[in-house]
Amino acid sequence: MCFIYFQGGSCKITGQALSLAFDPTGATLWVGDDKGSLSSFNVDLAHGKLIRTRRWVSFA
Repeated sequence: MCFIYFQGGSCKITGQALSLAFDPTGATLWVGDDKGSLSSFNVDLAHGKLIRTRRWVSFA
Protein backbone atom coordinates (compact mmCIF):
# COMPACT_ATOMS: atom_id res chain seq x y z
CA MET A 1 0.00 0.00 0.00
CA CYS A 2 1.30 3.44 -0.90
CA PHE A 3 0.24 6.79 0.47
CA ILE A 4 0.26 10.04 -1.44
CA TYR A 5 0.79 12.85 1.04
CA PHE A 6 -0.51 16.33 0.46
CA GLN A 7 -1.30 19.36 2.54
CA GLY A 8 -4.12 18.54 4.93
CA GLY A 9 -4.13 14.75 4.56
CA SER A 10 -3.16 11.71 2.55
CA CYS A 11 -4.73 9.23 0.17
CA LYS A 12 -4.05 5.53 -0.26
CA ILE A 13 -3.45 3.85 -3.58
CA THR A 14 -3.50 0.08 -3.98
CA GLY A 15 0.22 -0.53 -4.56
CA GLN A 16 3.54 1.19 -5.15
CA ALA A 17 3.31 4.25 -7.37
CA LEU A 18 5.23 3.54 -10.58
CA SER A 19 4.21 6.55 -12.63
CA LEU A 20 2.83 10.05 -12.13
CA ALA A 21 1.52 12.34 -14.85
CA PHE A 22 -0.38 15.62 -15.01
CA ASP A 23 -2.79 16.56 -17.77
CA PRO A 24 -1.67 19.56 -19.90
CA THR A 25 -3.64 22.03 -17.76
CA GLY A 26 -2.21 20.72 -14.47
CA ALA A 27 -5.72 20.14 -13.12
CA THR A 28 -5.58 16.33 -12.95
CA LEU A 29 -2.89 14.02 -11.57
CA TRP A 30 -2.79 10.41 -12.80
CA VAL A 31 -1.05 7.73 -10.71
CA GLY A 32 -0.27 4.22 -11.99
CA ASP A 33 0.73 1.50 -9.53
CA ASP A 34 2.31 -1.95 -9.56
CA LYS A 35 -1.07 -3.64 -9.02
CA GLY A 36 -2.42 -2.47 -12.38
CA SER A 37 -4.55 0.35 -10.97
CA LEU A 38 -4.78 3.85 -12.36
CA SER A 39 -6.04 6.56 -10.02
CA SER A 40 -6.92 10.14 -10.84
CA PHE A 41 -6.90 13.15 -8.55
CA ASN A 42 -8.19 16.68 -9.11
CA VAL A 43 -5.63 19.30 -8.13
CA ASP A 44 -6.90 22.24 -6.07
CA LEU A 45 -4.07 24.70 -6.67
CA ALA A 46 -5.64 27.42 -4.56
CA HIS A 47 -5.55 25.26 -1.42
CA GLY A 48 -2.74 22.80 -2.27
CA LYS A 49 -5.02 19.75 -2.06
CA LEU A 50 -5.55 16.59 -4.08
CA ILE A 51 -9.07 15.21 -4.38
CA ARG A 52 -9.37 11.59 -5.46
CA THR A 53 -11.84 11.23 -8.31
CA ARG A 54 -11.54 7.73 -9.78
CA ARG A 55 -9.72 4.43 -9.73
CA TRP A 56 -9.51 1.94 -12.58
CA VAL A 57 -8.25 -1.62 -12.20
CA SER A 58 -6.74 -3.62 -15.04
CA PHE A 59 -7.48 -7.35 -15.17
CA ALA A 60 -5.18 -9.53 -17.25
